[in-house]
Amino acid sequence: CSAGEGFGIPVVEAQACGTRVIVSDFTAQPELVGDGWTVAGQPDWDPMQRAWFFTPHVGAIVEALGDAYNHPGHPDKAVEFARRYDCDRVYNTHWRPVLERLAVTLAERLPL
Repeated sequence: CSAGEGFGIPVVEAQACGTRVIVSDFTAQPELVGDGWTVAGQPDWDPMQRAWFFTPHVGAIVEALGDAYNHPGHPDKAVEFARRYDCDRVYNTHWRPVLERLAVTLAERLPL
């Protein structure tokens, strides 16, 4: 669980190794759980950073750990989910089309 996380690469990396995850119900973390648990908590405002953070409930983490221990699951589910974020797949599916459109737009607007 994290108090503040952007995309959450460690969550995807863990699942790529077949490890189920326990994440905070905050930021992008819930979207990254293919096999695991999302725990509740409380938002916290940090005035120094002018940003919201999150304090996961310890009891919810303990409960998720107990579930993980008692129901270990199968690593294939986590691995299969993590494949969505394979770097080649993300590049070919998302980045390449954007970069190609940018190249065309720039070529049209910039004189040679």
